[in-house]
Amino acid sequence: EPTPEPTAVPTPIPTLAPTFRPSPEPTPEPTPEPTPEPTAVHTSEPTPVLMPAPTAMPVPAPTAVSEKGYCYRGDSTVTVLKSMKLHTTEMKAVKDLKVGDKIFSVTSNSLKKHAFKLSKVTGITHSPSEGGFVEITMGEKLVASKKIVRATPHHTFPLCNDKTIKKAMNIKVGDCLVTEYGHDTVKTVKELPVRAGDTTYTIQMEAGVRFISIGGVFTHAATSERPLATRMRGAARFE
Repeated sequence: EPTPEPTAVPTPIPTLAPTFRPSPEPTPEPTPEPTPEPTAVHTSEPTPVLMPAPTAMPVPAPTAVSEKGYCYRGDSTVTVLKSMKLHTTEMKAVKDLKVGDKIFSVTSNSLKKHAFKLSKVTGITHSPSEGGFVEITMGEKLVASKKIVRATPHHTFPLCNDKTIKKAMNIKVGDCLVTEYGHDTVKTVKELPVRAGDTTYTIQMEAGVRFISIGGVFTHAATSERPLATRMRGAARFE
């Protein structure tokens, strides 16, 4: 007999137990942080920053109104030793003087019994002129190159009487001044305004010098000592 075909037994489909997936927990909404109340800024006046005061530059004393009175315009002349061996002298402008030059001077406090000598220049200072000058022209005793002095208004001159000292601004025509050639009278006095480029010079002399010759006329000298004009106030009369 023919073999019967096997009957296929249907395989049962396994029943899967239902899987329960937990529902996702809802994500909590972020709690907004409270916005801080704006802090009131108390505006006050700004603290002033104190800046240092500007340093004032020193103002030089006007050279043309020096109370010591030892200042000259650069074109005034002086008698300078040229050769000791030959005993010769020459004229130089004040602006051309050098330390070590020897010029006519007097070391005595009195010009009545003066003895001229040649004394050494120990220093020369100069600065731009800040004021005018007084030009004093002497009479006929002096040669042309020596008869004019251009000094600052407070420059002092001893008169021939050896008792009176006058500032250049107070000298008058006819006044008697002591020169390299003896007593002579003032011929003219003129005020000179300061010019562009004018320079005022001071000649410093070695100790002991009382007077020097500028333009042939003896004037008070500046030395390392106290100014003669200061020392003589008790004995001389100023005008």
